[in-house]
Amino acid sequence: MQAFFTFILIFIVLFVVIIFIIAALGASFLLSSVRILFSPFRKKANGKGVAVGADGQPLTDVMVKDPVCGMYLPRGDAIKETIGGRTFYFCSQECLSEYKTRA
Repeated sequence: MQAFFTFILIFIVLFVVIIFIIAALGASFLLSSVRILFSPFRKKANGKGVAVGADGQPLTDVMVKDPVCGMYLPRGDAIKETIGGRTFYFCSQECLSEYKTRA
């Protein structure tokens, strides 16, 4: 009787592992399919990695992260500042000031 329960337990564990593998493969397939479908809309301007729209203009609604508070906001709404040759985007003057005092 104990061998039967051991067999059932092993069967259940293998079944769960197989289900997880199938789910993981399905998720990666789905994500790659979505990437392929939408890649024509993520053209790069001048090869510099800037997303552009159908009119060739850089998108302003690309989300950027404030390095101080971690808030994400549209690039067009952010305060843009070049510090030490790098461009940073801030959600407010307070975050910009705090970043400058830390640097």
